[in-house]
Amino acid sequence: ELPRTEARLRAAGFGPGTFVARHGNFADLPDVLAAEGLAAADLILVDLGVSSMQVGNPARGFSYKEPGPLDMRMNPTHGEPAWRILDSLREDTLASVLAENADEPHAQLIARLLKQEPVRTTHAMERLVRTGLNRALPDLSKADVKMSVRRTFQALRIAVNAEFSSLDALLRSLPQCLAPGGRVVMLT
Repeated sequence: ELPRTEARLRAAGFGPGTFVARHGNFADLPDVLAAEGLAAADLILVDLGVSSMQVGNPARGFSYKEPGPLDMRMNPTHGEPAWRILDSLREDTLASVLAENADEPHAQLIARLLKQEPVRTTHAMERLVRTGLNRALPDLSKADVKMSVRRTFQALRIAVNAEFSSLDALLRSLPQCLAPGGRVVMLT
């Protein structure tokens, strides 16, 4: 993903002297600047979006549209996959993750469902949540069940990648990382 973006910016006239592309976590911005020998930057471009290339790749485990391992790591070489985090969380902690990361109204029930058996694939998690909600809450609409499945995937992805703490670290470091008169552009 980064090579394509960098190629487009180079083609638009941003040479190595004016633009440096680095793949990393938002929390690492001060370290990235230091590695480049910079005290601060004139422009910081932050892409807060999730790449459709990542989500669309079944091997990455972000979506239940295609079968795949329940991984969800933005950087597959760093951290624990989603299935391992699911295994390690207690039911009450998992319910908090679902509620805090996705405002899931059925967080406690879904956490109980997900702790009933080991979940290793995207389809297994989707099926467990969908069938469990349908069984426990038969009056819940099909659309509401689908939204709960989506929120479950979202909440787990946020937890796996520590997205909120990384964003918090970025926001705290921006004043020191931005040169006077500089700008921050955040894309979603």
